[in-house]
Order: sequence, then structure tokens, then C-alpha cells
Amino acid sequence: MTSTVQTLLIIMIILLGTTLTVIGAQVYFVFKELRESVKRTNKILLDVEVITDGVANGAVQITETLGKIKDTLSLAMIGKRVWEIIRGEEQEEQDN
Repeated sequence: MTSTVQTLLIIMIILLGTTLTVIGAQVYFVFKELRESVKRTNKILLDVEVITDGVANGAVQITETLGKIKDTLSLAMIGKRVWEIIRGEEQEEQDN
């Protein structure tokens, strides 16, 4: 009887050890896959960062260009106004 109980206990210990070993291996593979997923996610985030930086730089350049165009138009309007004043003075001198 003792021999049967000891045999069953040994079998149970072997089965439990084998099961825990298989579960440990599966946990290892899950963590390995998780690590690879995190690496891929980091690469994607870096790519997104590069893209958003490019878009932001493009928006800044467009804003700067529009500002320069506005300044140029303002300068042209000032030049036009000065020209009108000069022409007006010339016309007044000619009228006198």
C-alpha cells in the first residue's frame, strides 16, 4: 500500500514538474513576443515622430512664407501710397 501511494506521489510530482516546465517555457515565449511587440511599437512611434516633425516644420515654413508675403504686400501698399502722394504733389505743382 505504501509502495502504491509513493508511486502515485512520484508520478504526480513528475507530472506537476513537467506541467510547470511547459508553462514556464510558454511564459518565456509570451515575454519574448511581448518584447518584440514593444520594439515594433517603438519603431512605429519613432516613425510617427519623424512624420509629425516634418508636418510641423512644413507648417512653420508655410506660416513664415505667408508672413513674408504679407510683409511684401504691406511694403508694396506703402510704396503705392508714397507714389500717390508724390504724384499728387507733382500734380499740385503743375496746377500752380
